Amino acid sequence: MVMDMEILCPVKNKIELPDGYVFKPLFHLVNAVKLEYEGHPNEAASIVQNALQYIAERNWMPITPIYNIVNYEPKSKEELEKYAMSIYIGVSENIL
Repeated sequence: MVMDMEILCPVKNKIELPDGYVFKPLFHLVNAVKLEYEGHPNEAASIVQNALQYIAERNWMPITPIYNIVNYEPKSKEELEKYAMSIYIGVSENIL
């Protein structure tokens, strides 16, 4: 399976980015599935699969890439279990 994913990094001020990256001053998403994860980063990939399964079971249609937002980045090995992230996937409002 091929997935499109964007990683969003919150910043306080506008920053210059290298080619291939885009600064988004505002992020607005409606009709999205949101999953949150807290635990070891190596196990975080499973929430993407859970989100896609949840969407498929309801016959919804994803219309955005997968947005991955890191809510807490551990500062040391001892904090790895505190890693926290959110996944958002926009779905169509149309019911067919």
